Amino acid sequence: MKNNQPLIGIIGGTGKMGQWFTQFFQDHELLVLTASRKTALSIESLAKKANIIIVSVPISETQKTLKKIIPHISKDKLLTDLTSFKVMPMETMKEAESGTLGMHPLFGPSATLDQKLKIVFCKQKNNSHVTFLEDLFTKSGIEIIEISAEEHDYQMAYIQAFTNAINLLYAKIIFEHKNVLENKLHTPIFTLQSLIMGRVLNQDIKLTSDLQLYNPYFLPVLEAFVTQAKKLETIIEKEDEKAFVEMFSEEQALTKNFASFSTLQTNKLLLQVNNVTVTIPSKISEIDLSKNADVAYLGPEGTFSHLAVLTAMPHNTKVSYETIYDIFNAVQNGDIKLGIIPAENSIEGTVKETLDYLIDFSLMVIGSFELPIHQQFLSKEKNLTNIHTVASHPQALAQCRNWIKKHVPNAKTISTSSTTNALQNPQKGYAYIASKLAAKQYHMSILVKDIEDNPNNRTKFYIVARKKIKIDGISNNKTLIFATVHNRVGILRDILNVFATHQINLTKLESRPSGGKHVWDYHFFIEFEKNQKNVSLSQLFSELKPYCPIIRTLGKT
Repeated sequence: MKNNQPLIGIIGGTGKMGQWFTQFFQDHELLVLTASRKTALSIESLAKKANIIIVSVPISETQKTLKKIIPHISKDKLLTDLTSFKVMPMETMKEAESGTLGMHPLFGPSATLDQKLKIVFCKQKNNSHVTFLEDLFTKSGIEIIEISAEEHDYQMAYIQAFTNAINLLYAKIIFEHKNVLENKLHTPIFTLQSLIMGRVLNQDIKLTSDLQLYNPYFLPVLEAFVTQAKKLETIIEKEDEKAFVEMFSEEQALTKNFASFSTLQTNKLLLQVNNVTVTIPSKISEIDLSKNADVAYLGPEGTFSHLAVLTAMPHNTKVSYETIYDIFNAVQNGDIKLGIIPAENSIEGTVKETLDYLIDFSLMVIGSFELPIHQQFLSKEKNLTNIHTVASHPQALAQCRNWIKKHVPNAKTISTSSTTNALQNPQKGYAYIASKLAAKQYHMSILVKDIEDNPNNRTKFYIVARKKIKIDGISNNKTLIFATVHNRVGILRDILNVFATHQINLTKLESRPSGGKHVWDYHFFIEFEKNQKNVSLSQLFSELKPYCPIIRTLGKT
């Protein structure tokens, strides 16, 4: 920190937005103090030490927090806040001798600076620190919108409170009708609206509540909505087409150009959803697996995935799919009940494609099992001396690399996209690495059995479904979650401390960079065992939320 730069103090700095601003200021080489209920530094002490004091606490706590710290803030400092309302906190901030400013970031804690961010400034008592923040935000590409506190809260009644309320009511109605959730009939508008609903439901329910309960301008907006809904109800009861058209024709005319633009933009979004049907989980408890249920696996016949499904579900109908994506899509769309997909190999590691699709699809992992992987050396030839080429999938070649060097050192190795496909047209002088099942399926001789370099080679398979299904003999005593985090020093330590505090044993921790595909910096896949203290998932998620903007349960493994 340079000598002429202010010391930043964030009250509520361990919360999600507090963490975002802490990282923002630190990235600009500013020293930041944070205080909350979890820190040794009290909010009063922070108010005395910092030059710019930023209050980032829940709306319901803002007034009380401001009154505690105002007596400790000297005239040469700046007091500001990040709440979604401005009239109420700024009335209290008037009591401070220091400079005062109302701020409202129009973005969430998962935002990045490349997203053309905006922040509201409601100016009250300007000083040099206000100018400092203006310059800093502007140079960082954050647009500042100056507006009065009254006008801000009036607009937020529509922009935040009303849109949240509409989507919560939409969810309430949708979830009360299970048949809507389970059929295949989905339109683009239903898909888009459901995505928005999911985003609203992903917010902290306390924040969502505060946005509606504490905005003095929202109740008249809600009353206007009820009035219009009643008017529409009357029109529909009377089947009055003319009245219906008249009710909405003016809005349609006024938004003609915007409506065309909106259609083009949402078409792009629908393409990004990979043409996958958005499936909303319904309120259905766990059911038993029917023996008539079809099960998808990664084909063709003779693969280890085929062997896995024969081993785990011998009595169910098996359906082969060409790719892991095809399996996810078939289960998502209700074409098939279950999908069995490779998740991790003890030698080659995680199947990253599987993890990616667990994010992109709204399915759940309902269990897992392991399959010992024993590789066989197959050929139409009668002995090893006639083998001049070994053709197999890259993973099979990697798992038998040392054996190949020792026993067929002069043979050329060729990677194929599918060993079982290659077995359908075997070549003279060629050998292939595959399972005993493949040897039987394609009438190949096993020249040498169990040639894998590591006799303990195993592959873990996940079973995915749209709803909870009980399957006898399948393990599901671990929980698998997905969490997004910001890339900052100590973030992993903070996350691991939450699990350590409750004596929860982690059995898997995989970090993946976003690569620009998603808005967060990094995401983690975390698998853990049931904890000794019987801490609920909701409590665990509550403690992880300050560090993880998005947390999602992927299922049981």
